[in-house]
Amino acid sequence: MRNALHPYVLTVLIAALIVLAPHTAVAAVNLPWSTSYNCPDWKQSDGLPSCDGLLDYGSWTCDNGDGTREEEQITAAANYPGGGGGKGQRSWDGDGTNNNSGATRLPLTNPQPELWIRFYMRYPLGFRWDPYPTYEKWLRVDTVNAIPIWYGPDKVAIGAYPAGQSYGSSDGTGWNTVMVAGATDPVTGLKTGDGLWHWYEVRIRINTPGNADGVGEIWIDGIQRLSRNDIDYRAELGSTFVPGGWTEVSWAHNQTTPGNGRCVPVDYDDVAIRAIGPIGPVGPADTLAPAAPSNLTVQ
Repeated sequence: MRNALHPYVLTVLIAALIVLAPHTAVAAVNLPWSTSYNCPDWKQSDGLPSCDGLLDYGSWTCDNGDGTREEEQITAAANYPGGGGGKGQRSWDGDGTNNNSGATRLPLTNPQPELWIRFYMRYPLGFRWDPYPTYEKWLRVDTVNAIPIWYGPDKVAIGAYPAGQSYGSSDGTGWNTVMVAGATDPVTGLKTGDGLWHWYEVRIRINTPGNADGVGEIWIDGIQRLSRNDIDYRAELGSTFVPGGWTEVSWAHNQTTPGNGRCVPVDYDDVAIRAIGPIGPVGPADTLAPAAPSNLTVQ
């Protein structure tokens, strides 16, 4: 006759598994970290992606307006051919406000007071706005707070939330300038998507207590488009601030005012995150500590 567990012991074991399960399912990562999405194909309805520590984030789907919807994906169709691996992450932007697919996220082992984030991003040929992007979030650092965005017809910004303050660049640094190879939309006068991969690098540094001296910098294709050292991240975070800095990066996210008549893909690939930088373009430097600024210039 086989031995049976005492009912009290069984109850304790089940309770322990319930408590431990959420904690063992999520494994944070150390920096430096990078991915070229050399992973199995994935869509958000599959559950957790099996890809370099990434987790799913959000259950939104993009509404095409005809009863069909689009999901976040890891797919060969989103691969940047100049990088590593053979796949990328495909997000979907639909018309209107916050009509988009879900996202992926990366929890960090330790809170980080400074982050450098490099990625490649592509908007499809002919992508248009109606009338222009008021916020198009490329990625999000923590569930609130530091968010690089397209800001108006030709600026970029770091959005600091939840209060919604945007720290913007000067004109001539944003969408119209980056998409110079795109056609001109006869209705809005803005450039349309050029269908090309562009290299983005974002630096954020938390401000010292009581001072608005936080840093936000953005480079696109190696040219600095934003340099701010007056950001009060701590005040924006308020009670949700984690001592020591940021604990998670996620991409992509919600947006407003695409005008394409359907959901269209926005692709990401060759993402790298470090506590120190610059990182520079994709290559062996992704896994090596930087000796000096490389390939980044001030406009």
